[in-house]
Amino acid sequence: MGVSRPFAGKYGLSSAPLFPPQNHSLLPQTLINRLLFRYAPFRLLTACRTVNTHPKNVRTTAETAALRSQQVPILYASIPVSLLGNALIALILAGIQSQVLAASALLIWLTVLGVALAFRWLLLLRYRKASQPEPDLWLRRFRLSMLATGVAWGLASILTFPVNTLPHQAFLAFAIAGLTAGANTTLSVDRQSLLAFTLPTLIGLITRLLTAGTTMHIAMAAMVMLYLLFTDMIARRTHAAIVENILLRHAGTLREQALRSSMERMKQAQQIAHLGSFEWDLRNNTLQWSDEHFRLWGLPPHSTTPSQALFLRGIHPDDTDKVAQTIGNARRSRQRYTLNHRVVWPDGSERYMQNRGEVVTDTVGNAVAIKGTVQDITERRQTEEDLRIAAIAFESLEGIVITDTQKLILKVNRAFTHITGYSSAEAIGNPLGALLKSSYHDSDFYRQLWQTLDNEGSWQGEIWSSRKNGEAFPAALNLTSVTAKDGVTSHYVATFFDITEQKKSAALIHNLAFYDPLTELPNRRQMQDKLQFALLAGLKHHQHGALLFIDLDKFKELNDTKGHHIGDLLLVEIAKRMKRCVGNDDTVSRQGGDEFVVILTHLSDDFDEATAQAEQVAEKIRDAINQPFNLQGQDHYSSTSIGISLFRHNEFSVDELLLRADTAMYQAKRCGRNTIRFFDPTTHAAMEVRIGLEADLRTALLNNEFSLYYQIQTLDSGYITGAEALLRWHHPEQGLIAPVKFIPLTEEIGLITEIGYWTLETACIQLKAWADNPATAHLQLSVNVSPRQFHQDQFVEKVSAIITNTGIDASKLKLELTESLVLDDMNDTIKKMNRLKKMGVQFSLDDFGTGYSSLSYLTQLPLDQLKIDKSFVHNLTLKNADNVIVQTIIGMAITLGLDVIAEGVETAEQAAFLKANYCYHYQGYLFGKPVPLAEFEAALADMPPIKQD
Repeated sequence: MGVSRPFAGKYGLSSAPLFPPQNHSLLPQTLINRLLFRYAPFRLLTACRTVNTHPKNVRTTAETAALRSQQVPILYASIPVSLLGNALIALILAGIQSQVLAASALLIWLTVLGVALAFRWLLLLRYRKASQPEPDLWLRRFRLSMLATGVAWGLASILTFPVNTLPHQAFLAFAIAGLTAGANTTLSVDRQSLLAFTLPTLIGLITRLLTAGTTMHIAMAAMVMLYLLFTDMIARRTHAAIVENILLRHAGTLREQALRSSMERMKQAQQIAHLGSFEWDLRNNTLQWSDEHFRLWGLPPHSTTPSQALFLRGIHPDDTDKVAQTIGNARRSRQRYTLNHRVVWPDGSERYMQNRGEVVTDTVGNAVAIKGTVQDITERRQTEEDLRIAAIAFESLEGIVITDTQKLILKVNRAFTHITGYSSAEAIGNPLGALLKSSYHDSDFYRQLWQTLDNEGSWQGEIWSSRKNGEAFPAALNLTSVTAKDGVTSHYVATFFDITEQKKSAALIHNLAFYDPLTELPNRRQMQDKLQFALLAGLKHHQHGALLFIDLDKFKELNDTKGHHIGDLLLVEIAKRMKRCVGNDDTVSRQGGDEFVVILTHLSDDFDEATAQAEQVAEKIRDAINQPFNLQGQDHYSSTSIGISLFRHNEFSVDELLLRADTAMYQAKRCGRNTIRFFDPTTHAAMEVRIGLEADLRTALLNNEFSLYYQIQTLDSGYITGAEALLRWHHPEQGLIAPVKFIPLTEEIGLITEIGYWTLETACIQLKAWADNPATAHLQLSVNVSPRQFHQDQFVEKVSAIITNTGIDASKLKLELTESLVLDDMNDTIKKMNRLKKMGVQFSLDDFGTGYSSLSYLTQLPLDQLKIDKSFVHNLTLKNADNVIVQTIIGMAITLGLDVIAEGVETAEQAAFLKANYCYHYQGYLFGKPVPLAEFEAALADMPPIKQD
């Protein structure tokens, strides 16, 4: 039964019956490989499927090796010139198209193309460095690089195609046509590489021209397509000639091998291997199958007449095109073919077949017949797959050794050689134990190992083994016995891998987890474990222990002035000295930064003696750290503050002990540094209160817990000139807290600046309210400014903003500065005071006389007022020295033309003395205490201002 004309014409088959009756013979295998490259329409497809449609060993045949060995060097040798040409054409194209296109589009395209070309250049470099390049692998990589380059050039037609400028469009088409013409020359040796480049390159151009829609553009697209067809025809012929030339050189050798087969051996092979044969007479289109061929198609022998339709009907639908193409190519190219495909039996089951065929020609070269065999390779294919997986597994990264029952090595893999250094020849025949034995294990270990293996059939664990060079290494070993069907052990298999790096990594992780990387001392985590152990040991032995919390004094200054590398050197040296000061059972650890903790154990069971012992060690550490350190050629001196907390009977937790020692250390800091202090419960309680206040202070402003109190400032005549605004904290639980308790704390923790601006803004808001009332419009308000707030870079700007936002008369605002503030940075102080002075702000020098008062800086500062400190006012009329000091301050103020006010005036005698010495401005309890705003304003109403003379 024949096939239709269209089908037969499509695949180069006639409509005559497929296989004529002829004698069975084993056909040469070379002929099909010649046919695969003669029929041009299917060369690309067969090239793609050569590996997939042939058995595993076809990938290493002489034909494939010869073809690849010629193709790959030619292709890679063309890369430099190709890259240069691509780059030049791209630059010229970009330069021309930049006249009409946006630079961004060109930049995008050039970037994409540049990446593709860079990929090809790197591929070339790697190919040149490869010692034994695999042709198939490097050919696939080359094709991929050409596809990437083709896509990049295809993008040129999209990104660099000018819309309305035909000359530039034509130039783009000309550039791409020239590029593909060059590709046809350099890539003809590999059809797939050529198509991978030219198709995406030209399809982009053709698509862009067609979408333009004009007659001219359609004509240009047609020309490009014609150009593609003509160049493809030339490339096909060139490719076919190159490939055929390579393959024909090996055809003779392969034919000689095929001719050695005889009819008798072929019959015997068919009986044993279930190998079917066929003959197809091309002259009369008759087909003959052997009995085995019928069985391979799932049919009883001679149950029907063989035909081309019967043959194709048995082929799996997905493989029909492949089979027809291969046979058609073989018929035209006169080459042998080998084809793997599936057959579907009538019951629906599938089998894998290997179809081999050869074209027989007459004396003038005309094809007269095709002879071939069909073999069921289903089981072989599965076996090969299993063997392939087993081979891959055997050549894994783990060392594998196979021994006989006497534990003599039969086979090793490459990983074994890589790990141990023994070659396969050196290992085979030797006892496994002799090669892997090391001095780390005694004979009992190995005897128990083999005994466990024999009794249980396996052994698994870590073992120290030896390399050929004698180096010992740790390995994870798994020994397994292999038994035959009768249960008798036939072999042993050992798998192992070197765990040296894992051991190193585990040690490194352990060090990072429990040791300080700089000083190599135990870190906080390990210290806590050791402290917990010391607590338990003290409970067991009824001995005291001590915890020393050590903090270096002024270490930050060293880091800031000399650099952190010098600070690190100091820490390392201090760690060494401290370790020399303690016993072997004691622990020196670093907590981080410049903090160390020392755990002393085995102290006396008597508390006083244990205290003396701990103090002795602490003094030893302090003296050691007080000695000079030579850091990179320079001597550096350091000191330390040490806090000590004793422990016994596990009465405190680890955290509690650390807190106690830390508290004692801070007490040592407050006592002037370079000192030793034992934990004091009273100090600890005060610190807990302080910590609680600090935490509450951080939310006090947000919770509106602050308010301003006002204390009257008056003249001797009773005329109220203003008030001083004083900050008060209304704690939600403790009530009103005195400023002396929280103001220093706000400075220490850095909240004084934020609170200071709140105070200033609140005072200005109050000034604005007073300004709207004629009875209070004359009042001035004094506000204290902290040094940290004043020396901020934006202090003047922030004060100015507050004055502007509240709309006050700046002359009513008086800022009180301390002597320490103005002397800290005289130049900065004077600049800021002058800027604020121009706005109208008044300045008063607070607590005058308590610092380094001198006329030299008083004459430089734009002050308005001196404020006599209350410590001098308190002893007026009682101590003559204070009388003289107050008289002197008043005299200085008068001489400098400054107003002078005395604070802390509490008695009429003090007021009288001040008035007698020409001080007429007062503030103190004699006139009024600091009170809330409502009380202050009520006092103003009860005591109307007296007009000044």
